[in-house]
Parts: sequence; structure tokens; C-alpha cells
Amino acid sequence: MGTTLDERSYYRSLECADEADEASEASACNLRAQAKANFDRHLGAKLYVRKEYSPAENLVLSRDRGKKLRTLYASPALLAAFCTGDADGDMVPDTTDNCPNSRPLRPTDANGCEDTVLPPTPPREAIDAYLDNMGLNVDPRCVGAPRPSLPFFPSNGGSPVTRHLVTNYYWIITNVERNQPPDCELEYQFAVTTVHANGSRAFTTLTFSSQNDPRVITTPLTANLSSVMTIFSAAQGGDAALWGVDTVRAGISAQVVNGNGEASGWTPVRWANVQRYQD
Repeated sequence: MGTTLDERSYYRSLECADEADEASEASACNLRAQAKANFDRHLGAKLYVRKEYSPAENLVLSRDRGKKLRTLYASPALLAAFCTGDADGDMVPDTTDNCPNSRPLRPTDANGCEDTVLPPTPPREAIDAYLDNMGLNVDPRCVGAPRPSLPFFPSNGGSPVTRHLVTNYYWIITNVERNQPPDCELEYQFAVTTVHANGSRAFTTLTFSSQNDPRVITTPLTANLSSVMTIFSAAQGGDAALWGVDTVRAGISAQVVNGNGEASGWTPVRWANVQRYQD
């Protein structure tokens, strides 16, 4: 299972935990345990959506991580041992782990040995119907889809942001995500700090769909690369209203999210002057 970006997310969570309260090792360790439990439950849910985990496997993992977290919180000595070392990631400290090579994302008993008993659960169809009613990102067209690739702003010697001087429309150009199933809907998300002519700044977020979104135009850049041009104007309201006609510079980060909520992760911020165009 490729977890490079997930590992980065986990370690970012740990960094945030450590930075949250450097003066209190106990507090930092609490947050570290919480980050680990939440992260494993998040991965278990994603494996369920991909149909790589059964409902029972997802449920027992979630219960296991919750139980482990409560056990660690109840024993300061055990919590400290966990933060010292948990090589196989089952939330049982190495000092008390009798099975130190447990498979990833599997429930274990108090001694760190895998628990293979699965609880009864409703059928997958009933669970999926419930998730549909909750409005969660679970798209059958994206089942089995890999995590989207990290987007990038094509380097063509210009800025990824352009304003049309006549219509006052802006557009942002990034690459087309190609490693997803053809019908899997994608969201192109941008987090942008805009700098205006008077020196003021505003933070804006913009989201565009790969399907049936009139603001999105796909155009070829080269024989092997296509771009997504996302078009918007201040007149559309929302965060786009913060752009106005006087945005002179922008710092942009982008990510791609598929219909199952799998995200590429955010790109580094790219600062660029806004190009002006008039045809």
C-alpha cells in the first residue's frame, strides 16, 4: 500500500502535536497518541471506500484504535512508553509488545498480538446507502482510484494567473490530472493569497469541478501535456469577489481531490505577478 503522502500527513500531525505544547511533554504525548489513532482510523475508512477492507475490518480497526487510545490515556507510564517507541504502529509500546511485527492497520490485543475476530456488521450496501445520505465523498465511479498526483503549474515562462483587461475575468492554469478513472469526478482546489494595488492582502479559496463546470476549460499545452484553465471573476461573488480588478500578485497552492475524498496534498506556494491580457 503506497502511503508516502499519508505518512507525510501523519508526521505533519505529529509535528503539530509537538509544537502545540513544547513545554509539556505529557500534553505533546497525548496529542501524538491522538494523531496516531485518528490517522489509522482515517486510513481504515479509505481502505473501506476502495473496497480493500470489509465493513467488519474497518469497524474492528476503529474500535481497536479507540480502545488503545483510552488505555494509553489511563496510564501515564504506558503513554510515555508508547511515545518512546511503537515500531509496528499498533499503539502497543515496544516495551510491552509480545508480537513486535504486526501487520499494518490490524487490531491487536493488549500484548500486541493480532486479533482476528471480526464483529458482525450490516451489509456493505446498507452502509454505503447511509454514507450517501450523509453527503460524504463516496463516488462509485472512483472505486479503486489511486491518490491523485500532486498538481503543478506549467512552466511556460509566464504567470499561472492572468487577468483579461476587457472582461476582468481571471484564470488560473494547472495541469490535467490523468491517473484517475475516466468518469471519476475531480475537484481542483486553490488556496491563494492575493496582493492588491494598495498593498493590502486577502486570502481566498477557489474550487472547480472537472465535470460539467462551465468555468473549466481543458486545453493542450504540448503533445503530452494538457492544462486546466479555471476562469472566474469578482462578479461571481464568494471568495472570487476578493480579487476585484486590482490584484497585482498572487501566492498560489493547489491540490486535486477525487470523488472519494482522496487528495493529492497541497503544492508549495508559488508566487507570481498577475499577467494582463487583451485580445
